[in-house]
Amino acid sequence: MLSSIVTDILPAANADRVKVTTSFIPARDCGGFNILYIRKSLVYKIYIMYKNFVLHVTLAILLVCITAFKGAYAQDLSKAEISVQKVVEQLKNAMLSGNRDDLESVAAEKLSYGHSNGTVDDKKQFVEKIASGQSDFVTIELRNQQVTVSGKTAIVRHELHAQINDNGKPGEVHLRVMLVFQQQGKYWKLLGRQSVRI
Repeated sequence: MLSSIVTDILPAANADRVKVTTSFIPARDCGGFNILYIRKSLVYKIYIMYKNFVLHVTLAILLVCITAFKGAYAQDLSKAEISVQKVVEQLKNAMLSGNRDDLESVAAEKLSYGHSNGTVDDKKQFVEKIASGQSDFVTIELRNQQVTVSGKTAIVRHELHAQINDNGKPGEVHLRVMLVFQQQGKYWKLLGRQSVRI
């Protein structure tokens, strides 16, 4: 009877792994079975249960932390993307209105504004061409826009379909455009732009 109990508690091979202080444990036999062996087996079983409990709790806490971090990161990234999309809309409206102050506000001081014909304008040239009507956008439609944010840099890709009236000459343009924005303080500024004709 006692033999089956000892066997169910723990295999004898595992009992040797536990070291316990035996100064207060009487090592007497009970019908041929050592009481110290039984107590060692119980201690080892409790130790394994405790170890498994700690492991599961640690893994659960780690999983919660990872989930919370990913959620916070996704939320921050979404806010940044929304902010960039708003600046793209401001840029579009400034190009339509030709308002000098609005154009200067959205552009970075070191702007590099590339056209589909290979011409590259700085900030002053970009503002002057649109504000003077040399480059006159009557309508602008943006399609298939994608926004990618990495730290303080954002890349925007879209198609631009527009009716134009450059220097009083009506026409239309269809472009694929890449915009590069840089976060400067609280604001996103247009730092680079390049377009190719569709």
